Amino acid sequence: MVDLGVFDFLNDIKEKGLVKNIGFSFHDEYSAFEEIIKSYPWDFCQIQLNYLDINYQAGMKGYNLAKDMGIPMVIMEPVKGGRLANPPEEIKNSLKEFTDLSPAQEALKFPLSLDNVMVVLSGMNDIDQVRENLEIASEVSYNSLTKEDESFYENARKIYKSREQIGCTACEYCLPCTVEINIPKVFGLWNKAYLYDEEEKSKTDYQEYLKDGVSPTECIECGKCEGICPQNLEIIEDLKEANEYLA
Repeated sequence: MVDLGVFDFLNDIKEKGLVKNIGFSFHDEYSAFEEIIKSYPWDFCQIQLNYLDINYQAGMKGYNLAKDMGIPMVIMEPVKGGRLANPPEEIKNSLKEFTDLSPAQEALKFPLSLDNVMVVLSGMNDIDQVRENLEIASEVSYNSLTKEDESFYENARKIYKSREQIGCTACEYCLPCTVEINIPKVFGLWNKAYLYDEEEKSKTDYQEYLKDGVSPTECIECGKCEGICPQNLEIIEDLKEANEYLA
């Protein structure tokens, strides 16, 4: 973008009054976020953030950097593609102990309470969800999270973490695989099946992956991936277990 003069173009259209505010939407790791946000006097930025993914992509670290720089934020994926609207029963039960809010509303409350957030984006599939979102957005003010809210989010993270089958962070250090198995993809589907009670969906998505992707059964056990995995995962054996479940 710098080499192609994109920033000069942005300055030009802003000076001409064609646009009033310049921002960017972000889908990468924190290091890239820091480089981008410091490269231009942005008017706003958009990141993925919810109570579960506080350390994912830009995360809360990116939120705090933007706040320190005076750059307001737009938040996407506050309900994690709808998954936080229907969490495991133990999470639903813990929510009922202190509030009448629905799981979706409690999830939306997290970014809505952050004082450097100007817009929270959430997909809605029917009029009831529209009303539900309007209700919580109308009630929540900045810095309004209670100790019960904070405790709920922390407990929910622990519950989700306990359901993980493998501690893969999808950093992709293991790629490219010698035989081109998409290791993070396989592990991601394996985890999602347990994290979000999506066994059927994960198995269907796995069959779709196998149409063009390489099966873990093709692993030659060279060990290259295990030697560079930051999480020290036993990838060779875990791939066998993931394939046995998903296939």
